[in-house]
Amino acid sequence: MVSIIVPVYNAELYLKECVDSIRNQTHLDWELILVDDGSTDASGFLVDRYAESDRRIRALHFKNGGLSVARNRGIDAAYGEHIMFVDADDMLHPRTVETMMRHASRHPYHIISCDFIFGRVPAFSRVSATDGKLLDTDTAIARVLLQRKGTHNSAWAHLYPRGIFAKERFREGILYEDLDSFYRFLEASQGLCAVKAGLYFYRDTPGSLLNVWRRERAQVLDITERIERHMEQKSRRLVKAARSRRFSANFNMFILASEHGDKTLADRCWAHIKDRRAGVLFDPRTRMKNKAGALLSYLGRRAVLAVNRHR
Repeated sequence: MVSIIVPVYNAELYLKECVDSIRNQTHLDWELILVDDGSTDASGFLVDRYAESDRRIRALHFKNGGLSVARNRGIDAAYGEHIMFVDADDMLHPRTVETMMRHASRHPYHIISCDFIFGRVPAFSRVSATDGKLLDTDTAIARVLLQRKGTHNSAWAHLYPRGIFAKERFREGILYEDLDSFYRFLEASQGLCAVKAGLYFYRDTPGSLLNVWRRERAQVLDITERIERHMEQKSRRLVKAARSRRFSANFNMFILASEHGDKTLADRCWAHIKDRRAGVLFDPRTRMKNKAGALLSYLGRRAVLAVNRHR
């Protein structure tokens, strides 16, 4: 059985589409755990109504604690041998679970991932039988840190063996909890099976983390620093990949902080950029976007911001 965990917070606009997409799965052996994270709209009522209408659906209600808390509570309640996470405003292709479970049956101790479709309107393409690309743990972590296509750090669009969560959980009280956890989950598995098929629809909503500036977004700097320190202790071969991801986070946050007048944060990021840019330029595995940013930084802060305004 697959336990599908959906954290719900003020998601009344999209919850029906999300739940219906799970109910329409061709793989029938699943349970859906709807975790109401202290919603103030009609989401709590809807969660209970879905649970009353389908014995495979369970409703949990808690005081608002954030996405990590809701996911962890869902894990505690799950009975499935495999676990998936779906955001309440997203949707699954009807064959998502079937396709991912087919690969899980061959590789039961791997995390199974799939591609995702990003947009405002659901638009799935036809899905044919597709092979999965097997990656060992270190290779999978490196590809995510280097931001390669075909892998990503999101908790959704992955199917996890239950055993991963015997020791590992989402860190609570932070943003970017997916980035903070992906490498720990991979280290607790035998690797990644990447399925090249757009089986998950990620909805671009106006109020999402990517679309709203909050200074708390600077937490990504601490998380990427923590990843670098972790790799220095556990896997020296992944240190450069971790440094590349940290450089990318600082470069992006430098632009955002500068645009929103946070000079203290911008100064912190700029100091890191200057310190690490040479290493980024001469690392053959670093993505071209990072190299371009590193090279541009030699022209100064104003040049970086001017180019960003006109891109």
